[in-house]
Amino acid sequence: MGRTATLAAAPAAAALLAAAALATGCLPDVKGPYACARSVECPGNMTCEEDRCVAPPADVVEADAAADAPDAPGVPEAPADVPADLPADVPADLPADVAADLAPDAAEDVPEDSPADVPWQRFTDNGDGSVTDHEFGLVWMKEGYEDLLPWDAAAKQCDGITFGGSSEWRLPTLSELRTLVDPALCADTAVGGACPLSDECAPAGTCWRSTPPDPDPCDGCGGMNAVLWPVFDDPSAYVWSSTRGPLAAASTHFKLAGDTGSLHAAPDGGPWLARCVREL
Repeated sequence: MGRTATLAAAPAAAALLAAAALATGCLPDVKGPYACARSVECPGNMTCEEDRCVAPPADVVEADAAADAPDAPGVPEAPADVPADLPADVPADLPADVAADLAPDAAEDVPEDSPADVPWQRFTDNGDGSVTDHEFGLVWMKEGYEDLLPWDAAAKQCDGITFGGSSEWRLPTLSELRTLVDPALCADTAVGGACPLSDECAPAGTCWRSTPPDPDPCDGCGGMNAVLWPVFDDPSAYVWSSTRGPLAAASTHFKLAGDTGSLHAAPDGGPWLARCVREL
């Protein structure tokens, strides 16, 4: 066969080889001297050099194969605008606007021992007539009873109720009553204020080394209309505690005046109101 016939047959041979490659899914490792006039007449990625189809060097074949290989499975990288501090169970390939909503808010990272001195952070209105004080672990009646009663009748009023899904209600202690006072309205008788009265020392009459000072910080804050936290209703009411008065004053219990914040023992005959409490 002459050179012209050989060159004419080369494209047909190349086409047959390419068809076989497509049918079988692979190209034969052909290194034979296929005649060609142009690289397009050569099978696969062979090129036409000096009238012969020549396979490329091995390193070029490996580089092309690596470039064409699919990426290995793994965790996709998050877009640059996705927050880096997502929770561990949130996929990293979420849209940026969705991921931003799921990222933790730094403003919410409040230490557990930080002072809870803001009503809407410290208190929860339970919607059933009760209020939870998360700082002191107490649940209060949002509004005390309307009846002015002697101490023993007020105590029974709290002991005998089922309210807000609980029957563990009682009169509060003197120290618990002080948690009702908003220190912004009357710092002296709020928790930690200058008034030294507490459940421990008040009944024994040992809160003062001698007679109370003048002015007496337990007298509260005159000129106020109400000193309780605003989450409570009837904040100016006078309410009983379960803490007995000094031994020298028999048949007395301490009370809180909601209008001024004064804390003093009062005769059991009263009459004052009951605002019941229970542990959380």
